[in-house]
Amino acid sequence: MLGWEFPPVYSGGLGVVSRNLAQELAAKDIEIHFALPHYIRKNIPESEIPEELSLVDFDKINKKLKKIAFYHIPSGLSSPYLNEESYETQKNFWESSKNNSSRSSADNIKHVYGQNLFQEIERYAHQMEVFAEGKDFDIIHAHDWITFEAGIRLRKKLNIPLVIHVHATELDRTGNNPNQEIFKREKKGMGMADRIISVSHYTKKILVEEYGIPTDKIKTIHNANTLKKVHHRKNLPEYLKKKEKDEKIVLFIGRVTIQKGPDYFLRIAERVLEKTKKVKFLMVGTGDMFSRIIKEIAAKRLQKNIFCLGFVDGKEKEKIYQNADLAIMPSISEPFGLTALEAAENGIPLILSYNYGATEVLFNSLKSDFWDVDRMADYVLAVLKYPVLQKVLSTRSIEDMQNLDWETQAEKVQEVYTELLNNN
Repeated sequence: MLGWEFPPVYSGGLGVVSRNLAQELAAKDIEIHFALPHYIRKNIPESEIPEELSLVDFDKINKKLKKIAFYHIPSGLSSPYLNEESYETQKNFWESSKNNSSRSSADNIKHVYGQNLFQEIERYAHQMEVFAEGKDFDIIHAHDWITFEAGIRLRKKLNIPLVIHVHATELDRTGNNPNQEIFKREKKGMGMADRIISVSHYTKKILVEEYGIPTDKIKTIHNANTLKKVHHRKNLPEYLKKKEKDEKIVLFIGRVTIQKGPDYFLRIAERVLEKTKKVKFLMVGTGDMFSRIIKEIAAKRLQKNIFCLGFVDGKEKEKIYQNADLAIMPSISEPFGLTALEAAENGIPLILSYNYGATEVLFNSLKSDFWDVDRMADYVLAVLKYPVLQKVLSTRSIEDMQNLDWETQAEKVQEVYTELLNNN
């Protein structure tokens, strides 16, 4: 399995999906060898490694234990959301740090090799070929585009099936303004794959219509989430304290990038605040639009009602979920959207864009075009005004989640593996 995130070191849903899927597959006696970039290992404290996972050197694994083994590939690639510009910025920062760092710090930087993003992807793919030499695998499972070239080379070298798992496309990430080189590499990887797993029918449609992939090559397997019982917490941070009894909290949670529609959330908030001031809007997450959003809030003098919190850890996010009255996710293009499941499991009513993959499993959410800020604002006002509507949406969203678990979704992935191995 080739991936780029693994909790507690992750920046999006891909890492959470990778962990949950790997754990459930391992529980079904499927031996998982998980290749992750070097920076992951450097950032996971030993105390935070889940007990059910073994973090061991590949060559020392006891295959009879059927656990997950991690192998850490030296790489300057630190996220599936990298583009040429962000890779260059990251590389310059590391090189600057290296020139001013101690020898021990420089050891953490020496794994940055490629002069640009695509050279590093090629170098990483070669590194995976070296890693696989003399090893015995049955199937390759590659998550998102950065791993596709490595997956193609391993498929050719080992003569085993390649499964590509599409969590997002370049069209999603860029608001339909793709980097053509990334788009080309995605299309090549999908063309070479023996089977493609898409996280929604919405994504499958994009793969067929925009990438020209045959529909029978793609299997949709929705993501799931694990319900955790959470309780209201005392000593709430200031932004969660309600100044008035009937004050409400409306939430946006996700990367603050063009894909997620944070600018539409801001416009929705502005419309609502024209009608009532008894609402706090919380924006949780960070990204390349974060500074712009803060400046717009200040320019419109809305900082008393709209709070940009940046990245928050798991415990802080639990507090926010447990105190939110409503969540808006106006994504321009969202292949799935795990945050919607998290919100639904916590009983938060949802307003989702039609271009949101999770609407395929969250039937009891309010839906709108992402650009229709007036309609979404009307939805917000209605949910906050009528407690019965809020209660119905909350209860039925929880019901939507009852049969959506990772054990069932892992069985579907296992069926893909079995079919390919039987035909190979």
